Order: sequence, then structure tokens, then C-alpha cells
Amino acid sequence: MTPSCRYDSSLSVLTKKFIQLIQSRKGQDLDLKQAAEQLNVQKRRIYDITNVLEGIQLIEKVSKNRVRWIGHDIPLCPTLQTSDSYVNQSQMSPTSSTSSAQSSPTSDRAQLQHYLNQLMESNRGLESEHERLNHLQHSIQQQTFETMQHPDCYWIRADLDPFYSSFSTNPPAPSCLSPCSPCWSADAKK
Repeated sequence: MTPSCRYDSSLSVLTKKFIQLIQSRKGQDLDLKQAAEQLNVQKRRIYDITNVLEGIQLIEKVSKNRVRWIGHDIPLCPTLQTSDSYVNQSQMSPTSSTSSAQSSPTSDRAQLQHYLNQLMESNRGLESEHERLNHLQHSIQQQTFETMQHPDCYWIRADLDPFYSSFSTNPPAPSCLSPCSPCWSADAKK
């Protein structure tokens, strides 16, 4: 059950192979015992990989020994491909392999820069969405509070606790709970 060389047994290469294996399943569950056999590694190595991928929310555990891919498809750039794909590239015609080898560092860097730009753009989108949702929450809270302060609004004391608990910070209690004000409580009506 030992891999053929040290490079093939590195955790990063095994992780890439595992990701390719689970992504090829197209939303189906993957049995970790079968994955260990297919990748020719010990189960503890697979568990190391799944714990990290679950921690960064790319996979989810369906049952004890079964996981499912929940992340987006991760394209692997040439510098991140496994040794199997390098074997396939070396079997190409000599002219194509030499031309790709000569431009490889530049194209790899450009591709990595492209991935970095995509991540930064996604992050900006998430930040703006977070800001929009915070603004929406504040707006809803403000409108609710203003509605409750309206002179034609009547409430009972039991309504106050859930209302104020919906705020992240409790505003001061309104002073309009006397029988002579438009707002009244069940106690004041008696």
C-alpha cells in the first residue's frame, strides 16, 4: 500500500489527487476506504486530507466513512497538477513539450496572478454583500423601532421584550407606557 516514490506520497500531491477523485464523482458520496485503496495510501492520510477540506468547507461528512464535495470546481494550474498529469505531458510530441516548458514559468505566474485576481474580486464581492446585509438589518430595525414609536401604535408589555431583544444593543425603554399616552400596557388598562 505504499506509493512508488516520495513525491507521490506527499500530502499536497495526495490532496490534489483526492480533490480530482471527489470532483469526478459529480455530487455523489465518496467512500473513504475506497479512496484510500484507489489512491494507494493509508486511511489515516485520507482522514488528514478530509479533516482539512472539511475545515475549509469544501467537503462535508455524510456518514462515518463517506464525504461529499460541496465546494466549487477548482481548476488545477500546471504547477499544481499531479505527477500523473506530468507523465501525460511528457508523452506529447517533443516540439509541444519544449515550447510549453520554455514558456512555463511565465505562463504559470500569469495563471497564478489570474487566480489571485479572481480571489480578490470574489472577496470584494463578499465584502460588499456583507455591508449590504448589515445595512439592510439596520434599516429593518430602524423601521421597526419607528413603527413602534408611532402614536397610533398600541402594544402590551409582553411585546416589549421580544422587540428589544431583536436589537443587537438595547435602546432605552420608551417612556410612553403610562395610561395617558397613546401607547399603553395591559397593566395600565386595568
